Amino acid sequence: KEKEISSNLMKSESADIKKYNSEALDIIEKVKKQNDSISILDENKNLQKINFLLKLEEIQTSYLYLSIGTLYQQVYQEIWNSLNSENQFIVSKKAINIQKRELYE
Repeated sequence: KEKEISSNLMKSESADIKKYNSEALDIIEKVKKQNDSISILDENKNLQKINFLLKLEEIQTSYLYLSIGTLYQQVYQEIWNSLNSENQFIVSKKAINIQKRELYE
């Protein structure tokens, strides 16, 4: 009986992790597309990039599959590297208070 309960819990958790990864991938893809569409002439581009990074910060990376985690890092790094150090500090300070998306939401 315990084995059956344990198996059912593992299946449920596996489905939750799969769903989390699917939703995270959608967020990552959306952020990437939005970042790619920012005009160089846009006066608010740094603010937008900060907000994109903060959106990514909501993702709990420890739940991500390796391939999705790699995409997350690539997109995050691309946006992060386009900011100056002052804006990077802004992101870092705000990230401390970001509520991470939980697995069971």
